[in-house]
Amino acid sequence: MKTVLITGAAGTIGQILLSRLAGSYNLKGLDRFAGPGVTDIANIADFPDLLPHLAGVDVVIHLAGNAGSGPWEVILESNIVGVRHTFEAARLQGVSRVIFASTYLVTYVYDEEPYASVIAGGARPPDFQPISPRSLLRPAGEYGASKAFGEALGRFYADKYGLSVLCLRFCHVGKVEGARYPRELRHDDLEQMIRRCIDVPDLRFGIYYCISAHKQSVWDLSDGERDLGYRPVEDGM
Repeated sequence: MKTVLITGAAGTIGQILLSRLAGSYNLKGLDRFAGPGVTDIANIADFPDLLPHLAGVDVVIHLAGNAGSGPWEVILESNIVGVRHTFEAARLQGVSRVIFASTYLVTYVYDEEPYASVIAGGARPPDFQPISPRSLLRPAGEYGASKAFGEALGRFYADKYGLSVLCLRFCHVGKVEGARYPRELRHDDLEQMIRRCIDVPDLRFGIYYCISAHKQSVWDLSDGERDLGYRPVEDGM
C-alpha cells in the first residue's frame, strides 16, 4: 500500500480526499493547523520543519498554499517558497511522485470571446479551439502566476532529478455539491483523477485540466483521458 501525504489536508479538497481515499492508501495529512485527519503539523515555508514529514512517503499531493487573491507576501511565502520547499523535500526524501495542485486560472481567457459566449450557453463556432495545456499562459493575477511558477518548477524537477510531477489545473470544488455549472469539479471526478494520478505507472510529467465535463465547458480534457484514462463521470448535461 502506497504512503500518500496530502499537504493542506485541513482544506476543502484535502478533507474530501482524506475521506474518499481512506483504506486504499496509507494516508498522512499535513497542515499548519490541526484538523480531522491531520497527522502532521508543519509549515511548508519552513524547510527544516517540513523535510522530516516526507520521509517514507511515496506520493505527495501538494494542496497547501494560498488559494485566492491574498496579499503578495502571503502568495510568495506559500505558493513560491513553500512550493519550492515541497519539491526539494520530495527529492531529498526519495518521494517518487508529486501531484501539484495548479489552477485553471493560469489560462485566464474564458471571459473573452468565444469562450464567454460558450460558457453562457451559446453555440461553439466552427473553428472553436478549447483551452488546453498547450494554450498560452495568461494568469489571473499573482495567484495564477504563482501556480504557473509551480508548474514550471515541477517541469524542472522532472527533467533534472527524475521526479514524477503531475500538475492538475483544478476548477471550483465546493464543500457541498448543488446544481452543475461549467467551472465545476465534482467530488467523484476529483477522486477519480487523484486515484489515477497516484496509480498510473511510468509517467514523468504532465499538465491536466481537472474539471467535470459540461456542455458549456471550454477546457480540453483529452490529455487526461490519453495519459491517465480520466473520463468525468459527472457529465453535467
